[in-house]
Amino acid sequence: QVRAGQPARRAAQSRPRRCRACPQRMDPRTEQLLFDYENALNRDDIDAAVRCFMQPAVAMSEGQVFMLDTPQACAFHLGNLVARYRTLGVGTIIHRVRGYLPMGPQAAFVDVEWLFDRQGSTLWTYHVGYQLVDVDGERRILSCTSHDTPIMRGAAGERLGPGA
Repeated sequence: QVRAGQPARRAAQSRPRRCRACPQRMDPRTEQLLFDYENALNRDDIDAAVRCFMQPAVAMSEGQVFMLDTPQACAFHLGNLVARYRTLGVGTIIHRVRGYLPMGPQAAFVDVEWLFDRQGSTLWTYHVGYQLVDVDGERRILSCTSHDTPIMRGAAGERLGPGA
């Protein structure tokens, strides 16, 4: 397990990864969606990140609910998140699937741990649950809920932010 302040175990990869902790094989559409979303965030490609969501969608973080009912609302929300990450010095954002639950052939729930890395050291991690559905044959995010408080660390390893 990677903890804040420790080096990240891998850099962003060029193809989707399988969930090793999941007893079932994750649907390839889910793997591709998570891969596309991670890559969009790492490239600061907000348009590509927005395409990972269906509209309307909903996000909940730190007790706040964000209605992502248009592509513009989704772009505004994701743009603010990515800008905040870059301001804090995040270089790479890495996802790791912690759990996968298929919900019939056209939907799934996935629990993801996000690792935020700066120069080989993990600044913070947090977990997000995603409800996913198929839209026009492609998997999309219907809702996402962060379900813990990020623990952030500064360059000297000191605890920062809301998890301090």
